[in-house]
Amino acid sequence: MSKAKKQDSEKVVSLFDTPMKQKRYETGIDIWRKGGKAQDAAFQHSVLCQTSFPYRNPGNDLKIWEHSQGRASLNIQCLQEKNPKTGEFMYLGLPYGTKARLIMAYLNTQAIKSQSPIIDVESSITAFIQQIGLAKKGKNVNDVKEQLARIASSIITLTYQADEEHSLNARFALV
Repeated sequence: MSKAKKQDSEKVVSLFDTPMKQKRYETGIDIWRKGGKAQDAAFQHSVLCQTSFPYRNPGNDLKIWEHSQGRASLNIQCLQEKNPKTGEFMYLGLPYGTKARLIMAYLNTQAIKSQSPIIDVESSITAFIQQIGLAKKGKNVNDVKEQLARIASSIITLTYQADEEHSLNARFALV
């Protein structure tokens, strides 16, 4: 390789000095190649972009999850639901992992696109799984069912600290 070509190659590499910069570039190119449009975009609440659901199952003992980043805070509280087989109330647990985050992104996107708090989640779990972009295989079906149940039995509170004396709070529960 000539010295000039090597220097040009090093300049390109220096643009992507972190994996995140490389990923942003690749995503931008992908959107441009596919002719991405606003109606194809997914939306997520800004507090959920700054904070997140637990990455792993926090266990059945934990009933409240709190996560803050800067001025944004997320609070998830799991509630008891009645077990139809036993008649006893039980905790299903907190939502967690990639499937829970994917479900929330889908629900947020549909609410924004329809400008309605009522979201059609399809007539079957397999149709819903396809709609959110997952393959209709057994593990996905079970995982999505579990995370939907956990989300539905939780109260999610998003908070943004506007200044020292004021905060904005939004509380959500699926019904």
